[in-house]
Amino acid sequence: MRYLLLAILLIGLVQAASITAPLVAVDPISNQGILGNVTLEEIDSIDPVLLSENIILDSTTLASVRNAVLYARNLTSSDTSFRLTFSFPTRSVSGGSAGATIALAATCLMQNQTYPDLVLTGDIDASGNILQTGGITQKAVAAANSGYKLVVVPTNQSKYYVYERYGSMMLARHLDDALLEVFGTEVREAGTIAELAAKDLK
Repeated sequence: MRYLLLAILLIGLVQAASITAPLVAVDPISNQGILGNVTLEEIDSIDPVLLSENIILDSTTLASVRNAVLYARNLTSSDTSFRLTFSFPTRSVSGGSAGATIALAATCLMQNQTYPDLVLTGDIDASGNILQTGGITQKAVAAANSGYKLVVVPTNQSKYYVYERYGSMMLARHLDDALLEVFGTEVREAGTIAELAAKDLK
């Protein structure tokens, strides 16, 4: 009887395998960064990706999500399928910048790793390259404001300028320098999901 209960418990744990990762976007109305999350749950399905119906995704987001999962499956030599549930202050999400996060989260889940304590933004292509995205400044500030100490952005996007007013003057400095000074948040760049998955990002 004891072994039967243990087997049932283990089966339940396997079926419930999931991971949650933070997502950051730009509110189209306020033009401010907003933070949400996505939960990936391993499921038994022919389709590699099933989406919850709690949020509306545009065609660009859908393509990025599919690229992300297919790439992660290829990277880990797995045929795992996932149900994705988005949680955001808005009812709709557009653009492809969730792709890199979903690819990293799927990779971590299939390798039985925890998701690192960071916010990642960037689209992804079929080869796992992290592609540049818009709203970097707003997204990075939102992540830093929420207490994250590491923000990862696509290659060549950490040097965006932020502007500060001093009296009658507007001074410009790089985003990574500004966030480190004001929030103690580090901004790093990454070019591929494989590169990120191989690093110790704790």
